[in-house]
Amino acid sequence: AYAPWFESTPAAPLEGALRLLLHALSFPHSWHAAARAFKVLCMRCAARLCSAPVVQSLAAVAATAVAPVPAAGQVASYVNMPLEDRQAIVEGLARVLTFMGPQHVLDSALSMQQPHLARTQSIISHGSSTAAQGGAAAKQLLQQLADELQLMAVLIKGMEFPGQPPTGFAHPALKLLEAAWPVLSAVADAPVCRQDRPVLEAVCEVYKRALQSARGSAKPLLTMLLTAVGELFTETQQAACLDVLSTIAEVFGEVKNAPELAAAQKQAFEDAAGAAGAVLLQRLASQGLSASGDVLRSLLAVADAHLVFARELFLSSSVLPQVFQWAVAAASLREKEPANAAFSFLSHLLAASSKVFAAAAEPLAAGGAASAEQQAAARAAAALQKCIAAHGQQLTQTLVVAACDTSPRQLLRALASVLYQLLQEQLTGQLGRQWLLAALQSPELPGQH
Repeated sequence: AYAPWFESTPAAPLEGALRLLLHALSFPHSWHAAARAFKVLCMRCAARLCSAPVVQSLAAVAATAVAPVPAAGQVASYVNMPLEDRQAIVEGLARVLTFMGPQHVLDSALSMQQPHLARTQSIISHGSSTAAQGGAAAKQLLQQLADELQLMAVLIKGMEFPGQPPTGFAHPALKLLEAAWPVLSAVADAPVCRQDRPVLEAVCEVYKRALQSARGSAKPLLTMLLTAVGELFTETQQAACLDVLSTIAEVFGEVKNAPELAAAQKQAFEDAAGAAGAVLLQRLASQGLSASGDVLRSLLAVADAHLVFARELFLSSSVLPQVFQWAVAAASLREKEPANAAFSFLSHLLAASSKVFAAAAEPLAAGGAASAEQQAAARAAAALQKCIAAHGQQLTQTLVVAACDTSPRQLLRALASVLYQLLQEQLTGQLGRQWLLAALQSPELPGQH
C-alpha cells in the first residue's frame, strides 16, 4: 500500500523497509505478505536500488530465506516457503538488476544464481540414491529440485532488456544459461530425473526463458539447444521438450544467412514431429488418443509455431501430411487443449494455403522463367493440395460432428472459422460442398441412429 509513497519520496527509508521485509521472511505467517511487498517495492523503486553494494547486500539476505547454501557434502535443506513467494523475491531482485550497468548486471546476476546452482548440484550429487528409492522422501527431493530450476528460470526471465547488449558484453540471460548448462545437463542425464515430469518441465522452462530474454543473442547456443532438446524428447517423451522448439520458432523464425543452422532447425523439427507421431501411435492402441493429450497438444503447437513464424520451413518439411492427420484427429476430442491446438493449427494452415495457391497461380513474367519464390510456392501448393484432397472429407465430417457433439462450447467459434475457411471456393470448390452434404448425412451425428 505504501509503495507509491516510497516511489515518489526520495527521502523515504527504502532500504530499511526492504530489509525489514526480508527479516519478516523468518516467520511463516508473514511469508506471502512480505514477499509480495518486497516484489512491489523493487518493481516500483528499482532505479533507486541499482547500485552493486545495495543489490549484493539485499541478495545475500534474501538467499538465507529463499535459497540457503547447502553444507559441504550434504543435500540442500528443504525450504518450507511456498514456491510462489520465493519467486516473488527473485522477481523483485531481478527487476533491480535490469537498471544496473552491463558489467554489474552480469556479476550480480551470476552471484544471485549461484545459490540455486549449488542447491541443485547438491541434490544431484548427494540425493540421487534417495530419489531412486521412491516414496515420500524421493518425491519431496525431486520437487525441491524442480523448484530450484523454476527459480533459475524466473531469474533468467527477469533479464529482459530493450535492444542488444553493448558491444563486448554477452546478454545476461545467455551468461546465466551458460553457467547453468553443466547442472542442467546433469539433471537431464540423471535417470531418476528423466522419469519426473515436474523436473523436466522446469529444465525446459529454463531453456525457454533464456531464449525469450536473450532472443537474437542466443543464436550461438541454438545448435546445442536443438540437439539437447531433441535428445531429451526422444528419451523422455515429455511434451515440454516440444514447447522449447515452439519457442525457438517464435524467437528466430526462419533462420537466414546461416544454411547449416537453418538445416539443423528443420531437421530438429522434423525429428521431433516424427518422434511425437510415433509416441502417439504407440499409445493410441493401448490408451486412446485422449490419454496423450499433452503430447498431441505440443505436437500441434510446435507445428503451428513453425507454420506462423517459419512458414517456408514448415511447408517444405516432410511431416506436413502427418501433422495434418493428427490435427484432424485432435479436432474430434472433447479435451479442450488438444482440440484448441488443432483448430489454431488448421486455421493458420488453411489461411496459408489460400496465400500459397494465389502465389502459385500468379502468371510468369513475359518471356521469363519462374522465380525461386514461385517455384517454392508451386511445390508448397502441390503438397497442400495433396493433404486437403486426401483428408479434407474426413476433416469436414469431423468438424460437423464436433460442432454438434464433442467440441467444448468455448471452442465453437474457432471450429466454425476452420470450417468456413475449408469450404472456400479457392480451396475446395464444388468438392467442399459435396463433403459438407455428406457430413450432414453422416450416421455419426447425434440423433441419426
